[in-house]
Amino acid sequence: EAEAQGEAQAEGEERGVRKDVLTVTLVGDPNMGKSSVINSIFGKKVVSSSSTPGHTKHFQTLFLRPRVCFCDSPGLVCPKLDAPKALQVIFGSYRIAQVREPYSVVRMVGEHAVPPLHETYGLVPEEGGSSEWSPWSICEALARKRGFFTKGAKPETHRASNLLLRECLNGRRVVLSFLPPAVTIQDLPGG
Repeated sequence: EAEAQGEAQAEGEERGVRKDVLTVTLVGDPNMGKSSVINSIFGKKVVSSSSTPGHTKHFQTLFLRPRVCFCDSPGLVCPKLDAPKALQVIFGSYRIAQVREPYSVVRMVGEHAVPPLHETYGLVPEEGGSSEWSPWSICEALARKRGFFTKGAKPETHRASNLLLRECLNGRRVVLSFLPPAVTIQDLPGG
C-alpha cells in the first residue's frame, strides 16, 4: 500500500500536482458568476467575465498566495431535463442568440413580469388590434416603439424579442416574480 501511495505521489508531482498547495476550483453552469467570484476574491479583475454564457473558454489557474491556487473553469453544460428551455434562457444557461423561436420565452417572461411587459415598456396596442397582449403583439409594439423595421417597413419582432430577453437577463427594466410551486395568486393577500 505504501509503495502504491508513493507511486501515485510521484505521478502527481510529475504532472505538476503539489500536496502543499490548496487548490480551489469553481465549477458550475455557464453564466453563474464563477469568474466574477474569483475577481471579487482577488479584489481586481484577474479573469475576463461577461454576462454572455460560455465566455470562459479554458481552465485557468491563479495563485492568490504562494500556497493557495484558484481555478476558473468554463461552465459545465448538462442537459436540464426538468427545466424548460425558456427558463434556461431567462436564467442565462442557454444563449439568447441560439434561440430560434423567442416568442415562447417572451411568453414565460410576460407571465412572470411585474408589472406587465406592456406597462414596463409603455406599449400601446396597434389601432384596430386586440386589447389582449400576446408575445407576438408585445414584440411588435416594442419594435414599433424602438423603430425596428425591415426594409419593407414591417416591425422586426425578432429583434425586439432579443432586446427584451437581453434586458431581462441583465436585470434591466424587466422584473420577474416566481411563486413557490404550491402557491397561487389567489393564496396571496389581496389575490
